[in-house]
Amino acid sequence: MHYFRIDADLWSKHLELMKKAGLNTVSSYVPWSLHEQIEGKADFQGKYAPNLNLEHFINLCKEMGLNLILKPGPYILAELAMHGIPRWFFKNYANALACDANGKPYPIKYTCLTHPDYKRKAMQWYDTVMPLIAVNQASNGGPIIMMQVCNEVGLFQWLSGCGDYSPASIRAYQNYLHTVYGNISILNKHYGTDYTDFNQINAPSGKVASRADHLAYHDWESFHRNFYAEYIGWLIQEIRQRKVDVPLFHNVPGWVFGRGKNTPVCLSMYHELSRLYPDILLGIDHIPENPSYRNFHDDRIINAFTKAAQGNRGPIYIAELQAGTREANVRVYPNEMELFYKACLANGVVAMNYYMFSQGQNPPGWGIYDSLFYLQTPLNVQGEPGDSYHVIQYLGKLIETHGKRLCDSRSKALQALAFYPPYYYREFTHPLFTGESIDDRSHIQCRLDTRMVTDELLFDGVGKLLAMDNQEYDAVDITNTNKEQLDCYKQIWVASTEQMDAESQQLLLDYVHRGGHLICFPTLPKLDLNAEPCAILAKGLGVSTDRVFDDFDTMIQWAETGDEIHTINYIETFKAENAHVIAHTRNKKPCSVKVNFGKGSAVVLGTGFVYQAAAHKKAWQKLSIDENFRGPVICNNPLIITRLRLHEQEGGYFFMLNYHNQPLQGKITFQNYTLPDNDGQFYLPPSSGLVLPFNLPLSGDCTLVNTTSEISNIQKSSKSTAIKVAGHKKTPGQTTLRTDRIIKNVTLRDKPVLFRQTEENTIIYYTHSYKPDTLRIDFSE
Repeated sequence: MHYFRIDADLWSKHLELMKKAGLNTVSSYVPWSLHEQIEGKADFQGKYAPNLNLEHFINLCKEMGLNLILKPGPYILAELAMHGIPRWFFKNYANALACDANGKPYPIKYTCLTHPDYKRKAMQWYDTVMPLIAVNQASNGGPIIMMQVCNEVGLFQWLSGCGDYSPASIRAYQNYLHTVYGNISILNKHYGTDYTDFNQINAPSGKVASRADHLAYHDWESFHRNFYAEYIGWLIQEIRQRKVDVPLFHNVPGWVFGRGKNTPVCLSMYHELSRLYPDILLGIDHIPENPSYRNFHDDRIINAFTKAAQGNRGPIYIAELQAGTREANVRVYPNEMELFYKACLANGVVAMNYYMFSQGQNPPGWGIYDSLFYLQTPLNVQGEPGDSYHVIQYLGKLIETHGKRLCDSRSKALQALAFYPPYYYREFTHPLFTGESIDDRSHIQCRLDTRMVTDELLFDGVGKLLAMDNQEYDAVDITNTNKEQLDCYKQIWVASTEQMDAESQQLLLDYVHRGGHLICFPTLPKLDLNAEPCAILAKGLGVSTDRVFDDFDTMIQWAETGDEIHTINYIETFKAENAHVIAHTRNKKPCSVKVNFGKGSAVVLGTGFVYQAAAHKKAWQKLSIDENFRGPVICNNPLIITRLRLHEQEGGYFFMLNYHNQPLQGKITFQNYTLPDNDGQFYLPPSSGLVLPFNLPLSGDCTLVNTTSEISNIQKSSKSTAIKVAGHKKTPGQTTLRTDRIIKNVTLRDKPVLFRQTEENTIIYYTHSYKPDTLRIDFSE
């Protein structure tokens, strides 16, 4: 809810409806541009407009028992003109504008974040807003529990595919190069140039035409990551100096046109930030537009990569979770949103912020699309509920009932995807929207397209296929991990190009030597990130390249069966002594081999599969040491996506997700139980999901063993337990309890239902309706 986009007289109405929907926290930007419309005259008491009375809004949140997350910038974006920066700043400090490669300010104005004028005025803004936040933070009895540090830094560069070429930015880049290389002669040797001073160096632009251009772009993209870390780190220090002590976070953008596979590029922009400032939380955005079988795996992989990028520290927090749409050409369907919200819980999320829950009205002259801000939201600008309000209200009841236990539950994986951030340093060399590759890497004698390796083979290849197969997996950032974390996994999937730094190669080799199983595709690295020879992993495994074909017959054969399968337009054949050949080309050249090293093993596949044929799913399984890394709950319908979260003590949650436009049915098997235990099956309507608890303590002497129902409320007394159960009418209602007490009777909608009590359990049978009903269990005295 953006207080500055809603009439102040309607604040209470919006907040009350938020509470009724089960929300416990409000989140809002604090726009510098609106609160300081005249330079040097910031106000938070509504002098510029009644709905800019931030002090009153904070007090109102406290009075209504709602927590508050504030996002005071300096940059907030928020589809607000000038992105939260005052208009007077651009007018009075034009030299602080970011510039393109020709030295001209960008058409969409944004500032050079290193410019001293920007930094000075930003700190004056902090001097006015931080005392208000500090006095109202939780440690001082206020409602503010968390704060954002700027917003989506690097977004402009990512979207435009261009860096900041302003004089201040170029000076910072030259200083960065001086720090990295130390001596100009070392840089010249590296680049093959003849500079006499770092001040002569300009940032690269245009297409890569030489090895030096390739290396310069790598430095230019690395510089931005270093700069983002320095800039956000500087803000963190300034915030702490102003006595704000709440947890801090920063948003990671990435979804484009309903797909999230660009998010790892944005995640890599905060690679240095996570390393240098491990206490700042990376909040992710999830905007799937329309969840479907096309993108069902996106949020799962993004969550795993984000956790890995933070060194497996901190919770998974969705800072912007779709609850409406910014785009008028996108239709938001409540059942799809409910499916996606349940998938978020299945995929490890512990906190989520609906964006936007309340529609807004842009202040006159400040909108960038039209006067309204966001469409099809749970509440419209007048505070009237929309179609998705009741979905969020129901989910709120689920979270109120299970939230604490869900937060203490984790998925358990025996395998992981390798996340290697340097492969995503490419927002300038592979611009997002042009589709043009500025650097094909041919000048360093490399053939593989990095985007194809990471996006098609890893994200939409292995990542999706393992998820389709309902296998559990995590991710590991091999630049930000240790051997203890790696050794938690029996196998690790590594999508590799010809380049990888020496330390990461050695880390993977040591993992195999200690007993791990590595699956590398479509090649093994031969160069480091500076394009110098480096084949530590290949030499350690005893695998060398025989030939590389990129204009060859793209069919390979499995050695054991002779079955053929289509591959990408790149096949590498290998030489390896004492290797087991897994696959070969049609002319019998080995293109996939398994080698043993130390206590472990590695499979090297010299090609890859983009998921097109049914055989591609089994193809990846042939490379695994175990075709089945599933948990203890199994569903007999492979089209139903399932996830499992296990509680730290016992029990947990089983999720069933139907991403199809048709209903699906199936049974589940869990610890020798089959549900339902009669001729019936779970019935999942199109685009729907279920959250099913198991081994859930209801009281000290009664445990819910399993159920076919979602449980949205539990009420207990000394004589009875009342459970709100919900499920589709075509799904037989069945709940199994374990209790030493004698059950006298069970009612549903105040009518008796059948139950069967044995020495171990009591099984209750009933019929679902289309809304939650109260299942009441009465115990004998």
